Amino acid sequence: MQSYTREAVQILTYLALNSTPNDFVPFEHIVKATDLHETVFSDTIFELEESALVEVHYHYARPHARVWEIAGADVVGFDVCKDAFKLAQAVNDAQRDEEHGWIEAQLLEQMVSLPVERLNIAALWLEDDGILDLRPMGTRPYAFASARATGQTGKWLQTQS
Repeated sequence: MQSYTREAVQILTYLALNSTPNDFVPFEHIVKATDLHETVFSDTIFELEESALVEVHYHYARPHARVWEIAGADVVGFDVCKDAFKLAQAVNDAQRDEEHGWIEAQLLEQMVSLPVERLNIAALWLEDDGILDLRPMGTRPYAFASARATGQTGKWLQTQS
């Protein structure tokens, strides 16, 4: 796994504990909470954007799903990889057993018994790796409308077992 600077870890931890993948967090909030000098913050946030860990819009940062994995289960209180496995398994099984196409986010929440925030993080994490396809434009609190397995889903599940 890639190593990150102390400043990057501070920013990633703040985002993991204080936002969701739907949130655009003002830079000023992050700077204040992390007590980083603005120049150091600016360099670090754009480094994180280049690493595809945050999306930057003007003076706002939106965390990508990997942020919660990097922050770690001991910090965020859950294991993103375990949640992702559970979700991928549910989608794969539902499509195989019932020949579903797209499975609605609300149904997936019921199937995997994860809180919505964790469901969103796991789904976006899997999409980033091409393991699930997501239809965007879910209605709050969902970050996506529906999901379906890809050609990589079954292979990935086998490597995780």
